[in-house]
Amino acid sequence: MICIQTVLILLDGMVDRMNIELLDESILPKGFKYPSSFLKAISLNLVNLDLWYVMDKEQMIYRYEGMKERYPNRTLIPFARRDDK
Repeated sequence: MICIQTVLILLDGMVDRMNIELLDESILPKGFKYPSSFLKAISLNLVNLDLWYVMDKEQMIYRYEGMKERYPNRTLIPFARRDDK
């Protein structure tokens, strides 16, 4: 399991910690590694960018399995989603 702990310092000085879980190596295609710039963004808690957000592990697995079925000849790794609600 790839788990990154993020630290967020709130305006009132309190510290909030959260863990972001990414897809396991056992699920990902052989040899795939998340780009270091992506891992850095996650560690800086850049996970909610206006309409886009980094999905949680369950959402990533659901999307990954669906994409494998729909696009069997492509290697697609879901990590973020747009929400226009």
